[in-house]
Amino acid sequence: MKAIRLGLPVLLLVAALGLGGCPRPPAPLELIVDNQDAAVTIVAGDWELADTTDGNGSYGPDFLYHFAQRDPLGIVRYTLNITQAGQYTVYIWWSAGDNRTMDQPVIVHDANGDTTYHVDLQQNGNQWYRLGVHEFAADAAGYVEFNTDTDDGYCNADAVRLVEVQ
Repeated sequence: MKAIRLGLPVLLLVAALGLGGCPRPPAPLELIVDNQDAAVTIVAGDWELADTTDGNGSYGPDFLYHFAQRDPLGIVRYTLNITQAGQYTVYIWWSAGDNRTMDQPVIVHDANGDTTYHVDLQQNGNQWYRLGVHEFAADAAGYVEFNTDTDDGYCNADAVRLVEVQ
């Protein structure tokens, strides 16, 4: 029997294609909801739309904002259309700036109830920011809610991303 010698490029191609007896796992499910999507509802308050032609770092062309206000409270809800039950890492995106609140309330409503996060919008913005891992049921009423229940600065509601945990 004659041995066949495979070079490194061929071995890399075999690995990349998932050949050679090792099936590739399916890509994790991912869901992104941006502020202009139909799944976003202004529940309360006078949220304004800021376009980002000045390059201030939103996800997409714009984002929603509202000055910090407890009475009446401003609320924006991002409904999550989860088609497959499981654990998902929840991320949010906002446009960071010195005039933003340092205590933005963000509520994740999942299969186990509500978890409230308090996010400093002056830092770590203009990128996906990890909140945590949450359990979601299929076709249930999961959502992420942004509100204005904080002392000062502007609150943002820009985008939400879920990535299935594998």
